[in-house]
Amino acid sequence: MRQTSRNEAWFDTTPDAIWRYVGDARTYPDWVVGAAESRKVDPEYPQPGATLHHTQGVPKIGLKDTSTVVDSDPPADLELEVRIRPFAVNGVRFILRGDGNGRTHVTMLEWPKAGVVARLMGPLFVPALRVRNAETLRRLRSLSESSA
Repeated sequence: MRQTSRNEAWFDTTPDAIWRYVGDARTYPDWVVGAAESRKVDPEYPQPGATLHHTQGVPKIGLKDTSTVVDSDPPADLELEVRIRPFAVNGVRFILRGDGNGRTHVTMLEWPKAGVVARLMGPLFVPALRVRNAETLRRLRSLSESSA
């Protein structure tokens, strides 16, 4: 069984309001911890196979990474394969479930698929993801609730 970071939160807004960010790769630097810029986004995004080319760390000089859509079911589900070159390949999945009363339960899952970082960090890798992803969801909640 794979080690998976799992973060969950309730947002006081609809899945559609959250999907405006989750489904628009150009907004990732606004809410994904570590994302500095979206350099290029395939026009088909968030359809499966479409890729976001982004920079982690410092704009223009940071790590040149990609996130490719594995599966997408707007506005409920998005799965990505994130390549953090040359260190890791992770799977990331967002699950949005509205309660019918204007609130949404958001689950963010992330798991290592390949790379040296998970091996080097060992048992600390998934807890570190959990801390980072809690902040990612906090930022996403703030943006999506304020724009609703």
